[in-house]
Amino acid sequence: MLLADGQSADLDLIAEVLGDVDSFLLTGLHFLHSALTADPETFGLDPTDAAKLQPFDPTAFPVDMPQLNFYAEADTEWLMRFAQGLLPICEPYGVAVAFAGSEPARVEDLSESAQI
Repeated sequence: MLLADGQSADLDLIAEVLGDVDSFLLTGLHFLHSALTADPETFGLDPTDAAKLQPFDPTAFPVDMPQLNFYAEADTEWLMRFAQGLLPICEPYGVAVAFAGSEPARVEDLSESAQI
C-alpha cells in the first residue's frame, strides 16, 4: 500500500491485524488493564479506584472507540488508540497501546499531545 506521500506500509502486518481484529482488541485491553494494575497513578487513579476494575472484564473496561493507526517507515510499530474513556488519562485525546508487530509494547499517554 502506498501512502499519500509515496511511502509504503507493511501490508502483511495490516492484513494480520485486520484479519484478527477482535483478538488484537482483547490483547490491547488486557495490556492496558495489566499496566493500570501495575501503576494506577499513571492512569490518574489511586489504588482503591484501580481495585474496582478487578477482575479484568473486557466488556466493562472503561475505554471505547478503538482506532488502529499504522505508519509508514515505522517498521512494525503501530497504535491501537482508544479515543474515549472514563479514565483520567483519556482526557482529552484518549489512550493508546503501541504494538511492535503483534505484541503490545507500551502504553502511550496522549493527554499532552498537541491538537492538529
